[in-house]
Amino acid sequence: MTAGRAADTGETLVLLKGLDLSVSPAAFDALAQVYELTEAETLIAELTADGLNAAEIAGRRRTSVETVRTQIKSLREKTGARTQMDLLRTIAGLAPLSPAADAGRRARPGAYGMPRRHALVELPNGRRIEYTRIGPADGRPIMVLHAVLFGFAWPEALTRRLNDAGFTLWLPVRSGYGMSSAANPSASFDDDAADLAEFADVMGLDEYCVVGQGVSAGAAVALSVRHHNRVAGMANLAGYLPMGVDDFHADMSNWQRTVLHVARVAPRLMKTTSLIASRMMRMIGPQEFFAKTFSNSAADMAVTRDPEALRLLDANLQLLQAQQLGGLINDFPRVMADWQTQWEQLRTPALQIHGGQKQVFAPDQASALCARHPTMRFESIADGGQMLAYSHPERVADLLIEHFSRGRH
Repeated sequence: MTAGRAADTGETLVLLKGLDLSVSPAAFDALAQVYELTEAETLIAELTADGLNAAEIAGRRRTSVETVRTQIKSLREKTGARTQMDLLRTIAGLAPLSPAADAGRRARPGAYGMPRRHALVELPNGRRIEYTRIGPADGRPIMVLHAVLFGFAWPEALTRRLNDAGFTLWLPVRSGYGMSSAANPSASFDDDAADLAEFADVMGLDEYCVVGQGVSAGAAVALSVRHHNRVAGMANLAGYLPMGVDDFHADMSNWQRTVLHVARVAPRLMKTTSLIASRMMRMIGPQEFFAKTFSNSAADMAVTRDPEALRLLDANLQLLQAQQLGGLINDFPRVMADWQTQWEQLRTPALQIHGGQKQVFAPDQASALCARHPTMRFESIADGGQMLAYSHPERVADLLIEHFSRGRH
């Protein structure tokens, strides 16, 4: 065994141990459907996930080792996995989303249709952005940037409170989602910021505030740096931070840990993992999917059981699936890349609102990083998770109103 393979095997074992790998037959069916695997190749994938090597698989199937190796090669080619560890990463991505046996909960959404209250605008650079506005056109503007799975549609209690305080929400659909332009695989957060800055120009937003959520925190920071003379204030709700993967909190959900791991060590497999995840979403339905995705926070779990919140979250899920998860495929590798420089260039008055329950970053990590930044203030909602806008709408609204009403420091 070569040193490279030894390293692969070691890292794979760590990954599988961390994920508590247990993949259902339905998940392997999804893998077979997406990549048109033969029955033999599907079985090879299952036995590989059980930890068997080529010789052991050959013994189990009563065939030659060379035949098994040929089938493994075919399996890798179809899934885009270059090594056996790559293949295991793909299979590991199925584990957190493996559905329950209850087929009655399966859902198969149709093609994405832009909601009636949404509009589509073409930018001077030729790209397009789907968007909606909540509140009067002459209100003080807040540009709200959605995350991968949450944040585009907010509860009425939150939006009404902001509208009553004189703010109007502008919600652009980021590239790779909905009917906005496709995401460029090589695009950075600064490229996103360029589109969003042009969107602000077209909409006539001479001075505005910005709210980032989850992975869109990087885009919110980049936009605030690019439009430093026009962005009066910035806030991030459970926003990602420019930390290395070793700083990520061990209590994040298995699905998030899987995606972040793939984004860091094998970004070329993001499309593979995402295609399988998309099929699994359709099999288990939105409620179970969100419950598994945010399974480590009691507050987030309560959100997934609330019918109104689930309806709003499903709107985000529709945006995500409109372009075969193109936004997710690009967002996670970007947030795992080095955007520390943009973070350090930020001079806009900024607020990080963070939940105290289990999630990607521990509160003390986020607080310590913000304390070292000259313009960043940290606020914790102790009994909140990642979906703060849904679990604590009034509290979030009050913090945003207070922060954005301060004006420039």
